[in-house]
Amino acid sequence: MITKVTSDYKNILRTFEKLCDVCIQLSINTHNRKVESGQCIYGSQIFTKFISHAIAIRKLLPESTLFNLPGNLQLWDISSIAVLVRALMETYNVFYYLTIDKVSTEEWKFRFILWRYHAECQRLKMLKAIRSVNPEITNIEINLEKLRDDLLKDPFYNLQPFKIRNKFLGGDRGIALTNSEISERAGIAKEYYKTSYAYSSNYTHSYPFSLQQLKVFKAEDEESLNLIITQIKTSSGYMCFAIRDYIKIFPDQSSLKSGVEEEMETYIHILGNIGEPM
Repeated sequence: MITKVTSDYKNILRTFEKLCDVCIQLSINTHNRKVESGQCIYGSQIFTKFISHAIAIRKLLPESTLFNLPGNLQLWDISSIAVLVRALMETYNVFYYLTIDKVSTEEWKFRFILWRYHAECQRLKMLKAIRSVNPEITNIEINLEKLRDDLLKDPFYNLQPFKIRNKFLGGDRGIALTNSEISERAGIAKEYYKTSYAYSSNYTHSYPFSLQQLKVFKAEDEESLNLIITQIKTSSGYMCFAIRDYIKIFPDQSSLKSGVEEEMETYIHILGNIGEPM
């Protein structure tokens, strides 16, 4: 029996798949392209990670073109979907922060120094945690010391509060802005980001709220389907922002959005104005 909820689901799913297909094509068309700026290099790599999460979500959505289970098996997995949606949101934020955000050349330099410093700190910590005898450790330590010096000399680093600077130096934080700040700069309402992120985080950490929902969540139930719909809408919204921004890096790909312009306009408006219904 087709109800309003199931009908809405099919329409929302088709939109999600259209947006996903555009992202895939963008990635294919720009794969192995020679670029010079660090922003383009990072942007392409992070966008690939982003679309990989979107494809993984797609595989979990009932009735999607990638949802293919043997027999009549129905696996409605809101938990895994929510975890992947959080990863999608975080990946977009990093993509925007390192690639799209409009800041001075000097601030870009600071962001990339901090980014590389954090990466090397984490790498060294993990190697030491497993008591690795990898000879590469010496080179990592040398590189880390150079990056540390660059960071200490950077004027943007020295503008940060004392506690934040300590987090940077300790390798505990590799991004100068919070996710809420990045969201707002991208045009996503802070309240929308916080609410969506909090919901997904409950599933990521297996908090009581998520387990209570799972107790009553079941396949082919309309209330359960509504929970999936909410996650699809969040994913679709973030894909719209990612398409908008990736085309800024590779403007020759702008024709790819022609088939989803209406959907992009709608979702970008919704995510930027949380007070309006989805």
